[in-house]
Amino acid sequence: MRSFFLLVILLLLYLPGFFTLPPIDRDEARFAQSSKQMVESGDYVDIRIQDVPRYKKPIGAKTTGVVDKIWSYRVPSLLAAILSVLALFWFGIGIIGGRGAFISALLFGSSLLLIFEAHMAKTDALLLLSVVAAQCSLFTIYVKRDSNRYLSTLFWVAQGFGILIKGPITPIISFLTIITLLVIDKYKREEMVWLRYLRFPFGIAIVLIMVLPWLVVITRVSDGDFIRESLGRDFFSKAFSTQESHGFFPGYYLLLFPVTFFPGTLYLFSRLRLFWRNRGRREVCFALAWIVPSWILFEFMPTKLPHYVLPLYPAIALLIGAFSESINLRRLYYCVAVIIISVFIALEVIAPRLPGLWISREVAGIVNEYRGDRFVSIASVGYHEPSLVFQLGRDTALLDNWHVRNFISMNRESIVIINNTDAGPLLNYAAMKSIKMEKLGEVAGVNYSKGKWLELDIYVVSNLN
Repeated sequence: MRSFFLLVILLLLYLPGFFTLPPIDRDEARFAQSSKQMVESGDYVDIRIQDVPRYKKPIGAKTTGVVDKIWSYRVPSLLAAILSVLALFWFGIGIIGGRGAFISALLFGSSLLLIFEAHMAKTDALLLLSVVAAQCSLFTIYVKRDSNRYLSTLFWVAQGFGILIKGPITPIISFLTIITLLVIDKYKREEMVWLRYLRFPFGIAIVLIMVLPWLVVITRVSDGDFIRESLGRDFFSKAFSTQESHGFFPGYYLLLFPVTFFPGTLYLFSRLRLFWRNRGRREVCFALAWIVPSWILFEFMPTKLPHYVLPLYPAIALLIGAFSESINLRRLYYCVAVIIISVFIALEVIAPRLPGLWISREVAGIVNEYRGDRFVSIASVGYHEPSLVFQLGRDTALLDNWHVRNFISMNRESIVIINNTDAGPLLNYAAMKSIKMEKLGEVAGVNYSKGKWLELDIYVVSNLN
């Protein structure tokens, strides 16, 4: 009954805006466009955006088959977020009891960061699912000294799944947890019996069976570029340098935490002293081993994004649930109800109608109304967002001010989208070449990926030469 009630709450939290919001950020648009091209081409190994390889993340996933709608590519995130919360609840029952597990799952499932990620066509919710499965299996093995082979198998399958989704993040979190637990237990042999229950030779074989076939194929297809790009330029670059202007100071995640984990933060800070007093309990030791070393690692990585610490939130929720005797469930329900109403208003009523925020959608509306079902060559100058490619199609040319001249000279009919500050020289060139450029419309708004104001002009180009 609690599982069903939890599922209903999660759907009420995650479905508002799921179908109505355009691509929310650049990463979502990139993932959706690369997935769309996989579906269109039937190639689920070689990841590309237009003709450019995107060897930053491992294997992709097939979508629902509704190719042109962004919600289709959000379905894996929605399902992964729901399963993560339910898995936390189911495992938590055996660790901290039914009431505590329910409160943990409810606080985690209603956290603002998870609500946001459940709406995103990205791999982060799937990564979260792999971490929850791996860490909760490990949690049960450590706390209960449970030698059940199914738990160790799930632990290793989750490691392989996590590697295929997002590289080494899941193994890193589990490895840091294990090392921290060994330090806490002072490497006492009698306390280390749980390590045997992980069955390392068997588990490593499972991971290799899951990962190696795909790794061999993608290495051959990409001539080794995938390994260099995914590990060298993406993972290690994020670990040792700032990528895409996402650099912030240590303490960034701690500063955001009161908002991103809300409403859980209402119950966390008042229990910190209680956690410390009970630090000798196995469930507290494990939760802290899950949280502290990985949190420190993320804080000191130069590249930071709010969702990087999301895989640590389940442990925080379990800590609260383990000491939930004083939590008034009725008040918690009221709090979650307010969040549900607020999320609905924000994502269904306000966000889709915000003027000047969804530039790509507005441009696509003007262009699609003109071209209908006809094929018309399209070029965008100075506005190269993946969301525009997703809205208009992979044939959209992303050009600079020089190459667009060749574009309008080579096509009899075309559409050009250009920043109005750059339109003058192109109009002069077209006039000199007797090419007709007729203004179709204009769009102004904020490019949320860069935080800059943009004014775009849309022209229909007719070259009768």
